[in-house]
Amino acid sequence: MYSLEDERVELEAELEILERYLGGKDTFPTHHEIRVIISPILRKWISDDGLSHIHKEYPELSIYTVNNHDGYVEACKKKITNTWLMSLPVVGDMYVDVNYIEDKDTINDCELGEIEYDFDNFKKQVVACVDGDFITRSECIRFVANKMGGAHTQSQAYLERKESLVEFITLFVVAIDHKAGVVNALDVRSCSEKLGDLQRDGYSTYPALYLVVLDTARRFVSGMRKYLEKF
Repeated sequence: MYSLEDERVELEAELEILERYLGGKDTFPTHHEIRVIISPILRKWISDDGLSHIHKEYPELSIYTVNNHDGYVEACKKKITNTWLMSLPVVGDMYVDVNYIEDKDTINDCELGEIEYDFDNFKKQVVACVDGDFITRSECIRFVANKMGGAHTQSQAYLERKESLVEFITLFVVAIDHKAGVVNALDVRSCSEKLGDLQRDGYSTYPALYLVVLDTARRFVSGMRKYLEKF
C-alpha cells in the first residue's frame, strides 16, 4: 500500500531531478527539458495532487513564497486592464515585467511585494489574465505537460486544455542575451520579424508560458525543501 514514506521518497527523488534541470541563476533549461521533464513532474505534484498523503499529515507546514499578484488581479477585475502577465524570470535575480498597464500610479498600486501561500493557494495563484480570462499556475503546468510535452493520460484529457492558454502561449516571447544581461519581451503577433532578428543574433528565446513553469518549479523546489526539513 502506498504510504506517506513512499510518497516522501518519491518526492525527494523528483526534487533532485528538478534541481538538476532547473539550472543556475544565469542558465535556463532547454525547451525540451521544460516540456518533457520539468512540467510533467510539476503536473504530478501540483496539478494532480500528488502530495495528498503528505499534506493530509502535515498541511500547515507547506508554505511557498511568491510575488503578490493581488493588485493586478483586482485591476483586471475592475477592467483597468483585461490583459496582464506576471513578471517573468530572465537573468540571475532579474525579472521582466509584461503587462498592458500604462499608468505608472496604477502599476505602483499593483506592486505588492511578496506573500506566503499554502500549497492550495500556491497552485491556484493567478499568474495571467488574457482578454479578461484568469489563468493559474496549475493550468499553465498542465497545458505545457499535456499539450506541449505530450505526457497526458486519457483520464486527464478533459482537464488538459483551457482555450485562453493557446492565446497566452502565442502572446509573448522573451528573448534573452544571458551574457550581456539584455532582455526583450515581444508580442509575437506584431513583432515576429524582430524576434527572428534576435534569434539570428544569438538570443535565447522562450515562450512566456515556459517561464511561468520555470518560476513555479523554482518556487516549488524551494518551498518543498524547507517543508521536508520540518518533518
